[in-house]
Amino acid sequence: MNLIEETYKINIEDTLRAVDMYFHWMPNDKVNNISQRQFRVTIWGDNNGKPGAMLYQDSATTPHYQYIHHPDWGNSTNVFYRYKLTTAFKVSGTIYIGWVQYSVDLLNIGFDKSIQTQNRMFYNTEGNWNNSQIQGSWMIRPVFGTRDELVNVKEVAVLNAAVKLYPNPAKNSVNVELDQAWPTAEIKVLIYDAFGRTILNEKKLYRSGEIDITSLMDGLYFIRISDNRNNSCIKKLVVTK
Repeated sequence: MNLIEETYKINIEDTLRAVDMYFHWMPNDKVNNISQRQFRVTIWGDNNGKPGAMLYQDSATTPHYQYIHHPDWGNSTNVFYRYKLTTAFKVSGTIYIGWVQYSVDLLNIGFDKSIQTQNRMFYNTEGNWNNSQIQGSWMIRPVFGTRDELVNVKEVAVLNAAVKLYPNPAKNSVNVELDQAWPTAEIKVLIYDAFGRTILNEKKLYRSGEIDITSLMDGLYFIRISDNRNNSCIKKLVVTK
């Protein structure tokens, strides 16, 4: 049994409804078919700075890969896949979110070298929790909120393709531009960091506009574009000063 997880501190009680994870695709072969290896999304409590008692464990699932096609440069990229919890779970304080797997196979979770959180990353292969010594951050993001916020949100490829984000990487500002495939003219824009924390509050745009990001530090961010019809998409933004 292998266990892997990352630490999150919840200052105000909230409802965890899903976990977004980015598994990097690996070629399958007859012996090691990674896409069929099962794991369970799991939540642990805190025990003096390390994972403690198991608080929640979801049903068995497997690594999933979700892609967005980029017609402007003719390629596809892998994106986060949302694992919705079977039962919404109220959390507060320090928790540890990750998974339990039942094989020794490497599931190949994505790793972001631009965000340094190795002191909050733990793994357990032989019964003891060990702190990761690799600098970076596993690409695991908790998803909080009400049920209505997660229902009927069309995070589909056509909407992602309808949004242009430039320059990217960006330094002091980034432009958001919609093409005619986006069904509405008015949109709302929010920027989150790699841990799902809101960095830039709601900004309204009409088809296009420039967003000031001079306050952002170097790193990976996520821009959520949405409208009043529950259309939504998420774009990656890299900031380099």
